[in-house]
Amino acid sequence: MKQSITLAGSPLRFTLQAEGSERTLSFDSSQSGCPVPLQSAQAALAWLTEKRVDRVVMINHTEPMRLLSHLPPSIGFSVQPLADGRFQIEFFQKSDKK
Repeated sequence: MKQSITLAGSPLRFTLQAEGSERTLSFDSSQSGCPVPLQSAQAALAWLTEKRVDRVVMINHTEPMRLLSHLPPSIGFSVQPLADGRFQIEFFQKSDKK
């Protein structure tokens, strides 16, 4: 199941996808200027913290160092550079990462 949704606090559209029991919330902020990527990440991370989703995937034009340095200790992340120069950042609950 895949659906497009909006979240309070963000002007971007998000994709909510369920595969089996795993729910992923993703968004692309690579075409947006400040403060949209940060606002959108905060809105999505609230869903992760509330365990409404299992992971959040963000596509951004830069590695969001400020955001990453201010994550709560319970949230982990991985950063993968993409071939087109953008970055894919995956956020997860540290205790849930396999």
